[in-house]
Amino acid sequence: MNSDAELTRLAHVAPIGLAVIAADGAIASANQTFAEAFVHGGIATGRHLPDLLHGRDGARAAALLARAGVEPGLLLPAIAVRPTDAPERTALIVARAEAGSGRIVVAVIDVTEARRIERRLLVAEKLQTVSQLAAGIAHDFNNLLTSLVGSADLLLVRFPEGNPAHEDVAQIRVAAERAKAMVHELLTFAGEKGDRPETLDVNAMVADVAPVLERVIGPDCALQLSLDPATPAVSIDRTQIEQTLVNLATNAREAMPEGGTLTVATTSLDVTAGTELEPGLYAVIEVADTGRGMTAAQAERVFEPFFTTKGPVTGAGLGLAFVYGIVRRAGGTIEAKSKPGEGTTFKVLLPTFAPAGVAAGAPPTVAAPKSEPVAPVPVARVLIVEDEHAVRRFAVRALRSRGYEVFEAETGEDALAHLNEPGRVVDLMVSDVMMPSMDGGTLVREARAKRSNLKIILVSGYGANALRGILDQHADIEFLAKPFGLDELTAKVAEVLGKE
Repeated sequence: MNSDAELTRLAHVAPIGLAVIAADGAIASANQTFAEAFVHGGIATGRHLPDLLHGRDGARAAALLARAGVEPGLLLPAIAVRPTDAPERTALIVARAEAGSGRIVVAVIDVTEARRIERRLLVAEKLQTVSQLAAGIAHDFNNLLTSLVGSADLLLVRFPEGNPAHEDVAQIRVAAERAKAMVHELLTFAGEKGDRPETLDVNAMVADVAPVLERVIGPDCALQLSLDPATPAVSIDRTQIEQTLVNLATNAREAMPEGGTLTVATTSLDVTAGTELEPGLYAVIEVADTGRGMTAAQAERVFEPFFTTKGPVTGAGLGLAFVYGIVRRAGGTIEAKSKPGEGTTFKVLLPTFAPAGVAAGAPPTVAAPKSEPVAPVPVARVLIVEDEHAVRRFAVRALRSRGYEVFEAETGEDALAHLNEPGRVVDLMVSDVMMPSMDGGTLVREARAKRSNLKIILVSGYGANALRGILDQHADIEFLAKPFGLDELTAKVAEVLGKE
């Protein structure tokens, strides 16, 4: 076989589309890949390339070919086009005219999948930035809520039931609890809340939560299950994946105000290299509704915190951000496909293995607050370290109201000065983590160097995950999440002081 024949054969089966455009603009010859891209494997010869393209892409391709004709030998910049018969696909076209013959050689590369991955990565980067912002906002809100919740608790003690002011203060407390729930979702989205992964039968979980989903969507909507018996088990926090389905069902109900059908289907997918996911077997959960659907622009933003299609009164815009945070931390992904008037499908992919960085077992737990105040250890002395004045004042007042002797420090340096004071007895240090100058981790190391038996509670507006390093190094250090109220704080202090 001579070299020209070999080159011709290889060009015909090349993975890049190749075509020769004659001087009259018609396609003189094209390889198999070109024909598959633009005429579904039919005959491209004799047709004009602009006629095979969608919308304005034809005019853009015509301009490219015209320029190539007057600038022979020059490799022109690529343009992106969409075939008429498959406008959802995207191809890059490059062209160069052969000097003297008037013919133009065109090369085509299908970049549909690459563009999709690029968009997903851009969205992921954007959501990562937003999640970092969300964590910071949640931390600041938790400081404000700690002061609000704590002050309301102190007022409820002062104004018990029967007092004219009790109902007003109770309403403030209720509103604060609703704000706490919203901040909890922000932290979950940002990956700051601790997870408790377990091996989970996906089909059994969906079947168990189905009655809840039916109540969520209401009597005007029907629930259908399509569970593939071959769906593999996954490693994820059961409560959170169930909440994911509830949130998706809630979203579907809002999209079907006049009724419809919600379908939850399970299957499996073998993911290969070249995607944003680690290769391997994944369990797939699809939640599809027959509602009003979304535009492509809305679908791209649907997982952003505070983005909602429900209007400013109905939606807070956190439900799907919460879902995104859960799925991503489990090593999976979630995507939304929707068209106006054609419903929406959310596709969740979860790995069948425990992803790196997700350790089995529960994170440090926070003791449930006791309904009745716990009597303090006699003459116990507590050092409160907190740079937020309002939070510090509440903590000091709360513990003093329970009979503790309390010292307070605004910074880590002030706390060490208390511990260095001769004769100063400190039984317990309750310290914030995020503080200027000296953070909580540094304070713990310095304090333990001076008093190795010092009992310590760390408090933070971030979740326990953010303190994993400190808590892993010091197994005896307890954690209390902000925002906390009177009972939560005093119960935790009494619990720690009561330990040997």
